[in-house]
Amino acid sequence: MIRLLLAASVLVAGSGCASTQPATAAAAIESAGPSLAGTEVRCASTGDRTALGAPGSVQVVELWATWCAPCVKALPLWSRLAEEKGIEILAVSIDDERQAPLDFARKHGISLPVLWDPFAQQISTAVPLSGVVPATLVVDCEGLVRHVHEGFAGPQVIDEVAAEVEKLRGESSCKAEAPLARCAP
Repeated sequence: MIRLLLAASVLVAGSGCASTQPATAAAAIESAGPSLAGTEVRCASTGDRTALGAPGSVQVVELWATWCAPCVKALPLWSRLAEEKGIEILAVSIDDERQAPLDFARKHGISLPVLWDPFAQQISTAVPLSGVVPATLVVDCEGLVRHVHEGFAGPQVIDEVAAEVEKLRGESSCKAEAPLARCAP
């Protein structure tokens, strides 16, 4: 419990909202290859637990917050990508209360599954993060984080992630794409 509280306080103390990509956590994640398989967060609308890193499916996990201006710019673009390319994009809010991300998603027409992990407590135990949001994790068909993008450098990041997902879908461990997760705002 102390470890979780320490991790949460480090994430909150160091959390920032960035529009550019710092290299520190990205390099650590890509070299370490941490797993999100079985990491549980909550569906923001129901409070039900949902496991990330489902086997057989590539997922994009977008860590965001309602108070983060680059997140506000990025989420509609992620939502459009999910609809156009059938990519499973999970919008994981790190807000401290569950209703704010739901209200935001409804107001802005975000069709992504909205999940909730206050202060990224669960995800930060599985993946070393610098605390910058938005943070985009591209998770392979075995639940391993293969790519990370911190901050939001603009629409080119969306294209880059789409290419990474397509490449990962071609790996032998990807038997079939799972249907998009259901956790409507």
